[in-house]
Amino acid sequence: MNACLSIFNQAPDINRQTVLKRTPNVTKRSSSSDILVEGVGNLLTRMASCCKPVPGDEISGYVTQSRGIMVHRSDCRYLLSNKERSPQKVLDVSWTQQVNQLYLIDLCIESYDRKGLLSDITALLNKEKISLTSLNTQVNKKDLQVKIKMQIEISNLSNVSRLINLIEQVSHVIGVVRN
Repeated sequence: MNACLSIFNQAPDINRQTVLKRTPNVTKRSSSSDILVEGVGNLLTRMASCCKPVPGDEISGYVTQSRGIMVHRSDCRYLLSNKERSPQKVLDVSWTQQVNQLYLIDLCIESYDRKGLLSDITALLNKEKISLTSLNTQVNKKDLQVKIKMQIEISNLSNVSRLINLIEQVSHVIGVVRN
């Protein structure tokens, strides 16, 4: 972080607060147009960052004090623990027929390490026209395995399933899971 902050010292015409507050559009999008709250009119809804639901997932809404209704996957640990404490705050929500946005999801790929593995996976994403927003790799030299964590933009659950199947076909890949 210190290396990033040194940019502000070198360029006095940059407004530091504006740059620090700015985040990519995809993480700030409200998905109200993609979510129907059962029995209620137009309410502010946001996708939960803990489970990152996408169209096709079973979802539930959780009423927050300051951020409207947070939409979680129905199997989200956070939602389930809060449902036990405050069941009255959980609402039935559903996806609309027409999905208008892209959603961020996290994938974890386990593979045996080899030259060109990352290149093959990113080429596959490029071929499928899927945007990669984050990538992290960890190599275990002892057992020659690699764990790749990536965040991608996707429009619906069927695209996720298809992508997971395609990645699992890449040479040396052991498995792919959605986090």
